[in-house]
Amino acid sequence: MPLYMAALSGKKDMVKYLYENSERMTSGLWTDECRGGVLLACVEAGLFDVALQIVKDRPELVESERSLLGVLAHNPGAFRKQYNLIEKFVFLRDGYDGLVNEGNQAMELLRIIWGHILKLPKTKIDDILRGPPDQIMGDKYSSRVLFAAAQMGNTAFIVELIRQYPEQVLALNDNKQSIFHIAITYRYRGIYSLLHDIGSMKESIVDLEDENGNNMLHLVGILSETGRSYLLKDIPGPTSQLLEDLAWFQNVWTILPEEQSWPKST
Repeated sequence: MPLYMAALSGKKDMVKYLYENSERMTSGLWTDECRGGVLLACVEAGLFDVALQIVKDRPELVESERSLLGVLAHNPGAFRKQYNLIEKFVFLRDGYDGLVNEGNQAMELLRIIWGHILKLPKTKIDDILRGPPDQIMGDKYSSRVLFAAAQMGNTAFIVELIRQYPEQVLALNDNKQSIFHIAITYRYRGIYSLLHDIGSMKESIVDLEDENGNNMLHLVGILSETGRSYLLKDIPGPTSQLLEDLAWFQNVWTILPEEQSWPKST
């Protein structure tokens, strides 16, 4: 359909015209599957104003098009606040990147979608957050929404989800890691800093070891290639990189129980 193809191409003006011309996808042979495809294409293309109009016109599409959360989770740039020079110094100095501009359309869309999902039974909510099973290994779920956001450093997305569904801070991926373990591996300070805001649940997180026996401190020394690229982007030289690693080590060291603060035996 022309509307779907225009959305795939990210042609905003054309999408808006065709959407209205289709009587907001009510004329002709429109089905919910077709409408959902257009909605998903709009979100993937960053046409959030059109996507907002669609979910307001057709709220039932939120449940049927379950991959919407995953698309937003993979797009931290859609939520990122535009900082002025002073704000960069105040907020980014401490690594907090969870703020969004007032009127951010991606955040408005996320809140509408998440609000509809939260009205579903808990089993359905958890099913949506878990995502589909992997095609090769059917007992693995590598596309878990919250962990996709953690790997992308999408702090604003995570804050919004756990604000209304706080038990998700205790969720673990297939490697028995929390989102905070992921944040350490990829060096996302904004997500890691949320650990200090979750109250007593923090104790359950810091005691965790993943399926390889690594606790948070061990993960400081296991810097993924993605995390290394992220780190090198902002740190000019090897000395500064070493200081950054030491800062992470000291930060994580202070929150671990004493018995976990010693190097892992080999």
